[in-house]
Amino acid sequence: MGCRTVEAANFATNLDPVQLRARAGRRGLECLSAHVPLPFLLGDLAPLIAEMNALGVRYVVCTAPWVEDNARYMQAAERGSMESAFGDLMHTLTLDDWRWNAAQLNRIGSELHAAGLQLAYHNHGFEFKIFEGKTAYEHLLAMTDPECVAFELDCGWIANAGFDPVDYLTRHGNRIALLHLRT
Repeated sequence: MGCRTVEAANFATNLDPVQLRARAGRRGLECLSAHVPLPFLLGDLAPLIAEMNALGVRYVVCTAPWVEDNARYMQAAERGSMESAFGDLMHTLTLDDWRWNAAQLNRIGSELHAAGLQLAYHNHGFEFKIFEGKTAYEHLLAMTDPECVAFELDCGWIANAGFDPVDYLTRHGNRIALLHLRT
């Protein structure tokens, strides 16, 4: 297929990063980035940094936002499955939640940057809810440090939300380091 780089998704598993890197290398692939859920990024980053370095990634990709109060997630989970609770929770995010997420991304991005890694944020459709005349995604772009927080634009999700990925690439290309494309 001509691919030379891959992205590990849902990396917070029992995969051994050294073995994964070796297996990918035998197939001529480099693992450029790895998806890591925000709750796994909120604690001590030293073990994660060691794993990412062992895997050889350059980008640690935050898979989605979160909320400061985990009780909100647990309340949503009481009404349905864990998977549906995540979706339900994401649709309740406020501009204050996005401010909290931006602060977390800046802090995490700064620590990863000091360790030689780049944090990137991966979007879904819920980032395109409008707050004060701008999408949550645009607020996140404005509230995060360009040196410490890059973005992975998922073109499928942005189109699904009714927005044009080419427009976002044109206006914010300097912040977008990675793309997810779909056919």
